[in-house]
Amino acid sequence: MGWAESGQAWGERTADWAYLVEPYARRANDALFDRAGVGPGTRLFDIACGSDATRRRRRACRLGVRLGHRARPRRLTPDVIMRLSAREGWHMADDDYPEPQSGFVVTHFLVVSDQDRSREFYRTVFGAKVILDRDPVIMKLANSWLILNVGGGPTDDKPTVTLRPPSDPDHASAFINLRVADIAAAYAEWSAKGAEFLTEPKDHGREIRAYIRDPDGHLIEVGQTTMRPGPR
Repeated sequence: MGWAESGQAWGERTADWAYLVEPYARRANDALFDRAGVGPGTRLFDIACGSDATRRRRRACRLGVRLGHRARPRRLTPDVIMRLSAREGWHMADDDYPEPQSGFVVTHFLVVSDQDRSREFYRTVFGAKVILDRDPVIMKLANSWLILNVGGGPTDDKPTVTLRPPSDPDHASAFINLRVADIAAAYAEWSAKGAEFLTEPKDHGREIRAYIRDPDGHLIEVGQTTMRPGPR
């Protein structure tokens, strides 16, 4: 996408543009804030600058951004951010967003009833990194990704499928499996952060494991391998 197309997309389809592009601009935004001295306690005036903005709001979009030691008014449109990113060498690492350039990566999609509640659960308990706040929530969880979104009815690519959170948490057909190096430490840490385990860790010979339910009842296994299977 060129600069002109990017600016047009921002003006005409702001929400769609933000969904597709903002994850790539996160590092650029962080760097811009660092240059401008934005930190805890800084008050920001955040306004939309799309085609639906009033003339007064569009004028207010001209903000002063400090670049190096020189301050000048800049219109913080996506094309400006992208140009600055290219000039300053800011790039999103390949493992920061589940969009492989070759092959594939594994993500896990969970249907949730409250995106904010579930996002904060996985962020607080497991330290998942938030890539996209909502619609859908995208998070980096250890060496994989987690996508959280509300349910919905059939669509053209799954015409007979309805998505919804678990209706009975005591019946499961799939679950997340987290392998840990020290299950006793994980049990203590995650319990302290609000995770509710069904039982204490149980020793099953080849592994020690325990289970958690997330806010919607999705099952999460936590397991520590104690004996690797031998070669066949």
